Amino acid sequence: MRIAMTYIKSFLKNPALYISVLCCTVIALWGVISAGNFTSVDACVQYIEFSGIAPLFGNMLDYSTYRKLILIVACMPFTARFCTELKSGFSLSVILRNSKESYILTHAVLNFLFTFLVSFLGIVLCAVVLLFFFPLIGEVGNEYFGTFNQLMNNENTAWLFILLKSLFFSISLGAWSVSGAAISAVFPDPFIAICTPLIMSYILELVTIEVGFLPDLWNLSRGYGCSSDNILFASLEIVFVFIALAVLFGTIFYYIAERKLKR
Repeated sequence: MRIAMTYIKSFLKNPALYISVLCCTVIALWGVISAGNFTSVDACVQYIEFSGIAPLFGNMLDYSTYRKLILIVACMPFTARFCTELKSGFSLSVILRNSKESYILTHAVLNFLFTFLVSFLGIVLCAVVLLFFFPLIGEVGNEYFGTFNQLMNNENTAWLFILLKSLFFSISLGAWSVSGAAISAVFPDPFIAICTPLIMSYILELVTIEVGFLPDLWNLSRGYGCSSDNILFASLEIVFVFIALAVLFGTIFYYIAERKLKR
């Protein structure tokens, strides 16, 4: 617990945290406003007012370009931390004062949590800023169907749609970030640590799309493909799948890191 608090305090003082959150906000904003082909600022404003914030956020979180950019940025503050400490020898000084097991587990858990927080806070911050100027539901008058999309049919629940979509996406990023820590324990390079979640997400999402007996990670991270139409049960299913994926990556990371530190 003490080592976790030390890392948390250090993380909260790190400017990279706040820069990464702001970068996620900018990317999310870019994704929202780039949905249309605008010739002027006025046209952009009219388009957002007509469409509404909630549908545009749903579209943004469904586009792979912006999803992958947010993934890279969200991993930057902490995912490469273990490999940099391993290369510098700082890991040895830490495990002399704490147990090796707690050190490795702390890295796995905080990697997941910090990546999740950077993504979630950045996306929600973008939504909050836009809501000062634009309506949640626009004038387009579409009727939405689906477990979570139906929340956009009512302005009182549209905010929940944004929060849930951001939550599912950010939890998936937290899981992918742990894969970066695991591979960087084998190849201790910050570039590999940051790029691995991107590559791993592409590969496993494609595999689970094609293989019918595995959970469809691509669609689940977007709030689709759940086995239940109930919002609560569908939400729990998505959260469970990605926490299980994070535990799998964390277990791999634990055994690789333990062997590295034994040397």
